[in-house]
Amino acid sequence: VTNEEYLAFTKRYTPETVVASTACANNPSLVPDTDCSTALTDVPSRKLPVVCVDYCDAEAYCAMQGKRLCGRVGGTMNDPGDNVNAAASEWYAACAGAQETTYPYGNAASSSKCNASGYSPCDMRPRDLATMSECEGFYSGIYNMSCNVAEWEWSCSSSSSNASCSTRGGSFNDGPYEVKCSGSINMGRHDARADVGFRCCANLDVGPQFQGARNAAPTARWSQKRRSPRLPRRFRSKWGERPARSLCP
Repeated sequence: VTNEEYLAFTKRYTPETVVASTACANNPSLVPDTDCSTALTDVPSRKLPVVCVDYCDAEAYCAMQGKRLCGRVGGTMNDPGDNVNAAASEWYAACAGAQETTYPYGNAASSSKCNASGYSPCDMRPRDLATMSECEGFYSGIYNMSCNVAEWEWSCSSSSSNASCSTRGGSFNDGPYEVKCSGSINMGRHDARADVGFRCCANLDVGPQFQGARNAAPTARWSQKRRSPRLPRRFRSKWGERPARSLCP
């Protein structure tokens, strides 16, 4: 989901007018966290993935598009224990494909196809789809499932408002291990980060040979939010705030 798409959403809806699960019923705002909110109106950033929105914001956006966050094949919440099960996790199946490749584009890591930490170590940041057109998933037309910004998944520890939920795919901050299709990092449902986003899924009427992978039609790309002090973006990792090793002056 881009900044442009999410901006249109915030202009049309409020927390009181969106469809929300019980866990997200008291979401106070749909606007990105103050660290990133200006990106919505910054013209050069319009095509970049929206960040600094939390799980509940992502859930609301997808619901109002007639879709949902990617979860379990069939359209329910995926058990975190099945995050690397292509027959269960829509997100993993769409990333790894029928052959369950390590990365969406194959088994060998590439620093040039997708926007991980090795893509441009002196300029680590989200990039638009036009820039990363080679970062295509196992299935044609699905981009950036690895790297750029990680993605919220409908895969939570419980249905409570304070549960943790999975984020998948790694980000521009991460290396080859973190950006594998099998990668999964938990965050609090109401946390947000400048390197975590989301895509929406919807069920498709396809043959059974694809139910494990194409039941999810991820059409949107990315978001995030967090209420704790943070280091500048280049020093953040998806596990928290740690000094990053930089080769740049």
